[in-house]
Amino acid sequence: MKTCIYISRLLFLCTWGIAALGQTAPHLSIQIGDGKDTPISNLDTVTAEISANSSQVDLSSTAIVTESRSPQNVELRLLLIELRGSKRIEVPSIRVVKIGSGIHLKQSYVSLAIDLPVDPAVRDAQIAAFLQRAKKTADSSKDAHMKEVYGNPHTAAFLTSQLKGLYHENRTGDFELECKLVSREGAWKGTVECPPAKFKVIFKEHFFDQKQFLHGQESRHQ
Repeated sequence: MKTCIYISRLLFLCTWGIAALGQTAPHLSIQIGDGKDTPISNLDTVTAEISANSSQVDLSSTAIVTESRSPQNVELRLLLIELRGSKRIEVPSIRVVKIGSGIHLKQSYVSLAIDLPVDPAVRDAQIAAFLQRAKKTADSSKDAHMKEVYGNPHTAAFLTSQLKGLYHENRTGDFELECKLVSREGAWKGTVECPPAKFKVIFKEHFFDQKQFLHGQESRHQ
């Protein structure tokens, strides 16, 4: 009888211990780029690696959420804040692409490429200025193909559309990336946040002032 009671108590303690371990919140961390606080060029891709040291959460298969939408069972919610003096301003419409993920022992991670697009009006103005310079160069060129591409007003809309897809230039400034892990299923359920990761984006040059776009053209600064 005593043996049965002892076994029952032992099973209870083991079950309680497993349940307690199952509810242990994972530790979450973010690293921007190489983690050395090096300023990032406005033409470079901002990368971030988010990791969790828990076997109960697999970040490699977790949904990445950057704006309000229907809740997922397990999700990483990202929020980008621009720091302007004492003001904290949420950056809208950031684009995030998963570029890597994996699991090692009890740690999982996901690597992201983050695009901090400039204001669409700024982008459109730069595209218009580039096409104007290209047309000026085409008008004085003996290259018939160049004249046809840039000198034909009927191709302007098509070129503008194509250049919008090609254009990549991040806004500059000081930023914080905030991350929150939310789990509504599995061994661990709850919400955990990690300290925000700070980084700086500095101006190098405008997208269309890169060498590959200036062949045969004058820079806008000349």
